Amino acid sequence: MHLARRHLSIVLLCLATAGCADATAGHDELPRWSVSEQPVLDIGDDAEGATESAGEVKGVTRAPDGGVIVVDRASSSLKFFAADGRLVKRVGRKGRGPGEFEYLSHLMRCGDSLFVFESGRYIVYSLDGVMQRQFRVAGPAARAYAYRTACNGQGVLLSYAYEGLQHLPPTSSVIRKLVPYWLSRPNGTVIATVGRFWSSERWAFLTSTISGTVPLPLGRQPVVAVGRSRAYIGLADSFAIDVYSLDGRRISRIQRDQPVRPSTPADIERAKLLDTIGRSASDNLRTVERWRGMRFPRTLPAYSAMLVDQDDNLWVQLFPSSRDTHATWVGFSPTGAALAQLALPLNLEVSEIGPDDVLGTETDLLTGITRVKRFVLRRPRSRP
Repeated sequence: MHLARRHLSIVLLCLATAGCADATAGHDELPRWSVSEQPVLDIGDDAEGATESAGEVKGVTRAPDGGVIVVDRASSSLKFFAADGRLVKRVGRKGRGPGEFEYLSHLMRCGDSLFVFESGRYIVYSLDGVMQRQFRVAGPAARAYAYRTACNGQGVLLSYAYEGLQHLPPTSSVIRKLVPYWLSRPNGTVIATVGRFWSSERWAFLTSTISGTVPLPLGRQPVVAVGRSRAYIGLADSFAIDVYSLDGRRISRIQRDQPVRPSTPADIERAKLLDTIGRSASDNLRTVERWRGMRFPRTLPAYSAMLVDQDDNLWVQLFPSSRDTHATWVGFSPTGAALAQLALPLNLEVSEIGPDDVLGTETDLLTGITRVKRFVLRRPRSRP
């Protein structure tokens, strides 16, 4: 806690003295969308314990009745909340038997199905919490499962692999390797290998007793998304996103003018804060020790997240800097035409952008508590 607060104070000082950078440079000509100042749904801890907590959220999606479905690692369960925030139902518990979860990792909404990743496999549930089937994502990855996966409404999956760990450098350093990206069917079997592109940028640490890799703070992390007929791959080196058909053929590239932004000491401090918030003291001690010799990137990635909305539009989040007061997302039509820019709360991790609202999780940087929030989406009025 003290570590997080110390880092946050540094970041806030930089915000006060450096002013506010323009996170939308190059996009000023686009219509500006926003959301309501206050959420219309807010689920989290309360002081009296009168309402059910969302827990350690590893994914959230809309429920058919207007509520939300949350994957909570802390309780090893799927939680079903009504539109007013009341807990309606809980599915699953800690364990290794039927209907139990050992370690929940993340949730994907794939049409009318919930794909819950647990211990190297996807368990598929209906939207009312009934288990349908399970499968593993096959493919050219060296490990048993992919590093990151996205899906569309028909259950088509786009994945990329972990970096190879069998050839670590002789000393601690930044590494980034070429890894396979591939498309899969809803049962996990491969449709096509799209190609070999850069993996996530990571810090390889080697000591006399331990070795491994962790995501590099401020490093480039590839993002993927799948629409009704197109798959998207972005490597975050520049604002360029390659577009593929669902059989693996390259169609086009979405590209926007965006200057490369240098990283600042305040950016590094913010990245350190995000790397430690909500984690145990022992984990943070190891993390702080790695920082001592770590080489942080000199420039910021172009973007940090990507998703496809219900209208099949692609949304891309510009990588937030320490000077930004809000997060900026840029929307593109299925043909690649720029549609709008959307301003959202800076610490909101977006799960879904709908026709009328935005759903995600927001983490308090002082306490590490995560809350599920839904905001009303506001579009500018059309001129007559």
